[in-house]
Amino acid sequence: MAEEITYDWEAAAPSTCGPLTVGATYDGFSTARVRIRRRTEAHYHDVAHELYRVEEGTGILRTRHREAGHTEEYRLASGTEVVIEPDEIHQTRPDDELLVTTVSVPDWSEDDETVVGDLF
Repeated sequence: MAEEITYDWEAAAPSTCGPLTVGATYDGFSTARVRIRRRTEAHYHDVAHELYRVEEGTGILRTRHREAGHTEEYRLASGTEVVIEPDEIHQTRPDDELLVTTVSVPDWSEDDETVVGDLF
């Protein structure tokens, strides 16, 4: 059955990226929205793939695979979508404030997130 996803900013919690509000958690994936107002903490996920969709704002996303070591840089703007694979370190630096919707597959878990040194 279809379900509308809503995001409650009153219930937003701190995260490695900034204030985050969970929209939906299902068996196999989750959605969230995050307001990125400062450089995020560089981190990776052992298991989850993450889709970033920029809703508002501009900035830069840097990624580096833990084993391959090659760094990529993505210019972010409204409508940009980037898929981040497991073991890919990622960090975002906003030009101003970014509003990003994320989809994590499987659903996000704190146990699947490891913070590492800066990419910027």
